[in-house]
Amino acid sequence: MALKWVRCIQTFSRHSELGRRATHYKGDWLQLRNMEIKQRLAAGQIEDPTTVFQPELFNSGECGIVTSNKPIDVSEYSYNLPITYSEHYVQEYQYTLVWNSGPLRTALLPISFELLKSWDMLVPLEGFSVLANTIGSVEDRKRTEDVIGDLRVPVYNVEQMFIRRCSDTAQFMDAWEKEQEQENSKVDKRLSFLRTLFVNPLLMLALPPSWISGSHV
Repeated sequence: MALKWVRCIQTFSRHSELGRRATHYKGDWLQLRNMEIKQRLAAGQIEDPTTVFQPELFNSGECGIVTSNKPIDVSEYSYNLPITYSEHYVQEYQYTLVWNSGPLRTALLPISFELLKSWDMLVPLEGFSVLANTIGSVEDRKRTEDVIGDLRVPVYNVEQMFIRRCSDTAQFMDAWEKEQEQENSKVDKRLSFLRTLFVNPLLMLALPPSWISGSHV
């Protein structure tokens, strides 16, 4: 049975499916199965996940989409977020979804933007079988190995990224763009992203591949 995201409204402890005991505090998000959701709801410990809230961030105008797609299919998501069209990343909003390809899992938009209150950037991983040593040209891989030291690492799906506006992310995105400009037309954006991240570390949360519809594990 599928897991669902829920938010705590009381602090409580529980055993995870791995048998580990963890404490969850008011405001925390976690994933539960339907049976435990019913139990936690009855105990008044979590919000009802069927009453998906419209995040305050959405209502305040702090969230938006930056995309190079024209026109974007706005029917793919259920929130009336403003859209900026640009071939380059621009810090138009306090909390930005950079969406350049792939469908969106609309149910995850609220939690994604909420997480940006704590993280500089959220980026989904590619499928777990995709490593840096399996993509890009020979020259691109060599350049990446010279920077990060080992290509036996997962790579990020950079077509959908959640970014908080701050000086660190502005510096990172500027450095990433310059890194791509230094390369030829065969540059793999995922490898250049790894190189940039190694030199310009961020408070970044790696999301599972399943964060994007159709991604595989």
